[in-house]
Amino acid sequence: MYIGKDRHIVLSDLELIKKAFQHPSFQGRPRLEVIEFDGASH
Repeated sequence: MYIGKDRHIVLSDLELIKKAFQHPSFQGRPRLEVIEFDGASH
């Protein structure tokens, strides 16, 4: 039950992160850097 809740929280955080990276302030950031960060987090 806790794992399910935690998973939902993580999914929500990922959605917020996606929206944050779509924000104009992140447009100058290289896509590869984002991919590397995502790969490193796993």
